Amino acid sequence: MYAISSRLIQTSSSARSFTLWCLAVAAFLSALNVRSPRMEVNFYDGRFFYVAARMFVAHESPYDLERYRARLRDTAQRYPDAGAELRAEIESYVYPPASLIVFAPLGLLDYPLARQVFTVLNILLMPIAAWMLILFFDAATAARQRALTMAALAAGLLHFSFSNTLVLGQCDIVILVALAATLLALQRRSLPLIAVCGAVALVKPQLTLVPILVLIVRERAWREGVILLAAVALSNVLAALLIYHPGLLREMLDAVIRNRSLEYNQATGSFGGLFLGARSVAFATANLLLIPAGAVAVLVAVWKPDHFPRHTALVAAIVFTLYAVPLHHYDFVVLLAALLGCSSINVRLAVPLILLAIGVDRGSLTQLLLAKVPGALPLTYQMGLAIGIDHDSITQAMLARNPSKPWLTHQILHAVYVLIAYVAMQGYVFFRYVRSTQTPPSAGDSAIASPASVARTVSPSAAQRPAKAPGSAQASE
Repeated sequence: MYAISSRLIQTSSSARSFTLWCLAVAAFLSALNVRSPRMEVNFYDGRFFYVAARMFVAHESPYDLERYRARLRDTAQRYPDAGAELRAEIESYVYPPASLIVFAPLGLLDYPLARQVFTVLNILLMPIAAWMLILFFDAATAARQRALTMAALAAGLLHFSFSNTLVLGQCDIVILVALAATLLALQRRSLPLIAVCGAVALVKPQLTLVPILVLIVRERAWREGVILLAAVALSNVLAALLIYHPGLLREMLDAVIRNRSLEYNQATGSFGGLFLGARSVAFATANLLLIPAGAVAVLVAVWKPDHFPRHTALVAAIVFTLYAVPLHHYDFVVLLAALLGCSSINVRLAVPLILLAIGVDRGSLTQLLLAKVPGALPLTYQMGLAIGIDHDSITQAMLARNPSKPWLTHQILHAVYVLIAYVAMQGYVFFRYVRSTQTPPSAGDSAIASPASVARTVSPSAAQRPAKAPGSAQASE
């Protein structure tokens, strides 16, 4: 028993040390994003949060379209460098009332300071998000797969969605941290953290609702789920009461109806599977099968946890969200969670998805596809690919030399990548389930590798101990 305890302590120490190394690497990768040529902050989206926060502090409703747009124009006039020209189709505030509590501190600052503070906050939160996800996806497993975990960090944190979030002043990095904290809180059954972090994470329910609900059901954390939903409801009611006036509910409904974000998203901003469906009848038809099949895969992984490695249902839910929900390019920051999750589930699944993510994001795949085109890119462009020059400019430079392929854009390539990741992950669920139902699980095929299971294997008397908790660790194949 002493030898087993020493081994477990050594493994735990190695996992903690590796987690700290991951935090350092994540901080370095965040710095690379800051130094990217894309990082010329215009804070365009940040203005919408800032103006809404200012109105909330003054007990005004940002859902009052005319007043909200007047405040936006006033901000643009007072600060000429506030960003791009206002566009009518995204001039209404459609975030839930709880978001006003989250962004209220911005409303206490002058605009230039708020812009700097929010940008710096996002930069600092990038390595924190990576660190929390490493902890959630089992630091011990990550320590055993150092190279793969580092590659997943690189592919995720250097993804263009992070730099776009920094440039635009979007809130997705904040949401990613809140999501990671909610997952950790659910795993550890911490009710206060579940309430607070869950309420923040669900400020963007289109991004976080499905993964959170899937983990609640997967872990059978019914009490925690009730606490989470109560916290979300109470935070929204409280925020609404602080700005309440007759007609508020109608204003909120009008803001949602008049906002054309879905149309805008599919036309220019989406990088997911729905974008392919909007561009092609064939893909639209395929989605009639792919999206329901993905939903079934998620349900199978949720209700048959004994058939899958840990976190399979969660990663399947994240990939489902990325594919089946119309998301803007910056929303793909959660791809980091999917890649780290895949690396803890199955090495053969994770490796190609990580390599493809790096290739698509840096333009390497585009370069490969056009390698045989006459008049190849000069060496300077190839060097630019290596150091992360703006992928859009590289793609456009390539297309200028090959006008016969106008369809080949970075947006198309990333949408295809999401399709590949979606099919691979949900296909893995179906394959694993069929295999597990046809072949009785053996000791070597078991996904369980927790300290308790090690002790049970060595000591027969341990069989009388209580059953393993739903949140116990499981290692990759």
